[in-house]
Amino acid sequence: MKSIVRKCMFIISITALALPCIASAADIKPLQLSLPPTSDRGRRPVESEHRPVPMRIYWLNDSNLSKDAEALVLHPDGSVEKVALKKRGRGMSVSFKTPFGDGPMHGVHNLYVIDRSVIDSVLRVRIAKWMTIHHHCSWGHDYKYDERIRPKSLDTIPLEIVGEGLWDGNFHSDTRSGDRVTFRVLSYGRPVAKARVRLCTVRGWCKEHITDRDGTVTFQLIRDYYPEGWSQFRSRHRDRFYVTAEYEVKEQGIYSGKAYDGIKMVSTLSWWYSPSRKDYASYSMGLSVGMLSLTVTAIAIFIYRERRRRPLKEIILNEKD
Repeated sequence: MKSIVRKCMFIISITALALPCIASAADIKPLQLSLPPTSDRGRRPVESEHRPVPMRIYWLNDSNLSKDAEALVLHPDGSVEKVALKKRGRGMSVSFKTPFGDGPMHGVHNLYVIDRSVIDSVLRVRIAKWMTIHHHCSWGHDYKYDERIRPKSLDTIPLEIVGEGLWDGNFHSDTRSGDRVTFRVLSYGRPVAKARVRLCTVRGWCKEHITDRDGTVTFQLIRDYYPEGWSQFRSRHRDRFYVTAEYEVKEQGIYSGKAYDGIKMVSTLSWWYSPSRKDYASYSMGLSVGMLSLTVTAIAIFIYRERRRRPLKEIILNEKD
């Protein structure tokens, strides 16, 4: 009886210790960027590294931002541009220009939205990050070994997530279901250890890890694309996932005339992933095996019929005999 009581008390104590951590992670709504709800033609919006457009427009999941909220764009050439946040009905959007042509705009653009506010003596900082590849193969691949092909960060961002190996040297997305993907969490350009990082797909699968001393964390994406029939399988199908990093700092200060004794930061990053090559490679292999089987069967039937065919013989009757 005593052992059972001790076990129950142990479980209750562990739960009590875990509740503050869960509450601290859930009391700040992460700020996320996404594509517009619908395109100009009423279709589902799609962003591709093969489809450059002159203007990039994104929506925020929360329009309740502080008056000091700001949006920045880190362009491929290293320049930083401050862009405006605009009210759109009940929502809020942010946009920036990406002119056509192979020039300074060619490459990966980092969009940041930073929102700060002091609530209950805590400085709450929310950061939403979006990376867009402005590229067209007709422009060539002169930047394959250039700095603009590498993932970049901005040392003025309080908490940032940097993805590694998300695209190849030709600006083509190289993230697929089943892959292992690595992210680094930085605070003002420096690695953050023991930050809580969670990856969730739009289909509802989530996984959580803690960053190591170098601020890195690795996830293995789930293979979750299984259409009802192989005829509906699309090798270019894409789904989104969101990465959320949370970090707390014990620090005192004053922001916007309000004092605080702690900082809670939440940062998000969105990216897409495609079906694993093994999925449609096995499908192609199955089709090849099926076609080969049909061909072999047809040849075997043809040979069998040829062997069964008997040549005509001419019989001459001699009536004299």
